[in-house]
Amino acid sequence: MKTVKIISGRIYKTTFINGKIYIGQNTEKNLEINDSFYMGSFDNHTVLEDLKNNSDWNCETPYYTRREVIWESNETTLNEVSKKEIELIKEFKSYLPEVGYNRNKFKSL
Repeated sequence: MKTVKIISGRIYKTTFINGKIYIGQNTEKNLEINDSFYMGSFDNHTVLEDLKNNSDWNCETPYYTRREVIWESNETTLNEVSKKEIELIKEFKSYLPEVGYNRNKFKSL
């Protein structure tokens, strides 16, 4: 019988200077170490290419404006966190290029 590990997990919504968003997860192995700095595993190249055309941004300023926790649980599983991340990506439509940066992972949505 397979044992399911209970973990803590969070789903973040990162908003960039151009108004586009990225939905990402962080689980207990990273929560304590990286929580205050974690912005998600978005594709930096895609974001930077997109922002090159934005007159409100230059390479010396941060390219995100806000990060917020939109879901969290202290008693969940990695599978549940991943399912919730996909659900929120769909809900916020952040897989659409005009909305966000969850493009590569969810091309089939």
